[in-house]
Order: sequence, then C-alpha cells, then structure tokens
Amino acid sequence: MKKIVKICGVPYEIIDKDFIESSGGRCVGMITYDECKIEMRKGQHPDYYKQSLVHEVVHGMLVMIGRNDLTDDETFVQSLALAISQTFELKIENVGEEHQVDLP
Repeated sequence: MKKIVKICGVPYEIIDKDFIESSGGRCVGMITYDECKIEMRKGQHPDYYKQSLVHEVVHGMLVMIGRNDLTDDETFVQSLALAISQTFELKIENVGEEHQVDLP
C-alpha cells in the first residue's frame, strides 16, 4: 500500500528506504519535487519519523508557494517543521488501498 501526503493539493508518495543518499551526505528524509516523492529512512523512532516527514513537507510547501529562497534555509525549515509538528497531530489513515497522511 502506498503512503501519500498532499502538499498544496499535489499528492506526494512517501517511500520508506533503508538508506538515503544526498549531496550533503546521509539524511533521514528527502523530497524530490519533479517526481512528487518523499523518501524517508526506515528505523526512525515514530515521533522523529513524523517530525522528519513534516520537515520534508515544509520544503514542498515553500516550493509550491514560490519561496524557493526559504527552502534552502534549513534552520528556517526545521523551525517551522517543529512548530507545525508540535501544534498539529499527524494522522495516518487508511484511504481505500492507499494510506493518506493528513495534516489537520
């Protein structure tokens, strides 16, 4: 079953992987805008996984609203992701044959 999160109405597939390689080295999550996917490292504590997912969603939100200048600011992205993840409870629900990840 697929896990999907909608970022500004655009569905992104969440793919769990054992290892994620990025230009900056190893990471726990990475969004690929042109492929509409978010890769997440397996084995993270559930709370950290959710927070990392919100971090990647924030990157996507910033791109969708045309603020590419802010998406490269990891301090800003992490601060906003922490505020969102601590304010809203992240829910994962079954939706037909897919899992939909909803940010209320």
